Amino acid sequence: QELAGTSVSTIAEAADGSLWIGTASGLAHVPQRFLNQLGRASSNLYHLGLGAKDNVACLRIARDGTVWVGTLGGLYRFDQGKFVCVIADLWSSRIEEGSNGHLLIITSLGLKEWDGTQIIDHSDLSRALGVDLNGVFDAFEDRSGTIWYCGKAGIARQRAGQSIERIAPYGVRGGPVTFRAYQDSSGTVWFTG
Repeated sequence: QELAGTSVSTIAEAADGSLWIGTASGLAHVPQRFLNQLGRASSNLYHLGLGAKDNVACLRIARDGTVWVGTLGGLYRFDQGKFVCVIADLWSSRIEEGSNGHLLIITSLGLKEWDGTQIIDHSDLSRALGVDLNGVFDAFEDRSGTIWYCGKAGIARQRAGQSIERIAPYGVRGGPVTFRAYQDSSGTVWFTG
């Protein structure tokens, strides 16, 4: 009921079966016990800030159970019952988790990495891929350790210890724009465009 009339941008399931629901006006948490019944579900509503800071763009539940939220106004982590700002005043549109537990975060100022204690800047990646600062839409590490980059110019990948490889028809005018990468249970990597 708290979310009536609000658009939902993203949903993530926690290990306990509960749902986190990102909206244009905050984040709702629906406990699992309310999901197996008809009718209205009770939820806890969290506000991350005013205006853009409350507009949820993405969610990631890390392997350690930490809930991460990207908004139009920053990156937040759920910590001891409340959300704490980790990156302020940067639009965060995508959060992926690497095999090392680091987060790969697409922001309005390019790719950033959270190593658990600090933010590492990778805004130079855009230049290496031949796109503007906002031209990378996803950085996804598959199970083999290859990082896939999706963006305005297409798909590129970087195998461990190697340089970036652009996948044809990368950078071709009118070529495929890619937004997300996903790996299924058989190991196939899929892309959306």
